[in-house]
Amino acid sequence: MLVQAYGNINQYCQAGFSGKRRQPGSTSPKVITMKTNKVTKHMKKPCKRGKRKSVKGVEKDLIFGGLNPDGAMSKITTIRKFIRESGVSVWMMQETKLSQPGKLKFDGFVTYEHLRCEKEGGGIALSALKELRPALVRDGGDKIEALTVNIHLKQITISCSTGYGPQENASIEKKNSFWQYMEEECERARTEGNGFLLQGDLNAWLGPDVLPGDTKQQNQNGKQLVKFVESNKLVIVNCLPICQGTTTWSRMRKETKLTSTFDFFIVCERVFPFVQEMVIDTKN
Repeated sequence: MLVQAYGNINQYCQAGFSGKRRQPGSTSPKVITMKTNKVTKHMKKPCKRGKRKSVKGVEKDLIFGGLNPDGAMSKITTIRKFIRESGVSVWMMQETKLSQPGKLKFDGFVTYEHLRCEKEGGGIALSALKELRPALVRDGGDKIEALTVNIHLKQITISCSTGYGPQENASIEKKNSFWQYMEEECERARTEGNGFLLQGDLNAWLGPDVLPGDTKQQNQNGKQLVKFVESNKLVIVNCLPICQGTTTWSRMRKETKLTSTFDFFIVCERVFPFVQEMVIDTKN
């Protein structure tokens, strides 16, 4: 996973996932991106007469990216440039702040959106390369800002969930509904024999005992996140040595720089052996 800030773009996550298992003890660098190396996909290439034929066994890095742009359209040019230059395969965003669907268009990608109904703000989106044959599994509906999309590789189908977690001061009912959704999607993936991946702005502080270098003490949202991870035997990639960087949000208030970490990549035991690196770019 990598996390990278682009100017006013608050945070970007990318994770590395490889068709080859990670060697014990190996470490790698960081952006909020997650990358997988040499995953076999069913790709196509043009023939001399313009027709296309299947080419099996093509291997290509698979990169997952996550971002809270705090309004996607004002940064859409930068986002498109990053997607194009980074080679990201699956791109997830929170707080898109769109009032109408269909504005997020990326060449070669299928995009699924969830817009906030009750008021402006919020909103999430997941974009995946067409060659991954993405399929919408579930939308969280009016009360839960979450959605799940399956992507299909030769070796594995991965259920990718993304969500914008309730604020710390949200109602218990709203928080429980969000985590119940994630519980159900994790169980669905397990039952169907799929991998499970969650990337999102979860509004959770894990605290330094769980996340090395965290500047905040664990809050109630953090406790719910830890409970979810432990009960489902998941891995928070941010907490591992293969993740470079900690802070996923920063802001200057008067002359004080405020920092937090509440954007995460979380994977199941089936996906974890392939994860190569997570990078959080804290330079920008």
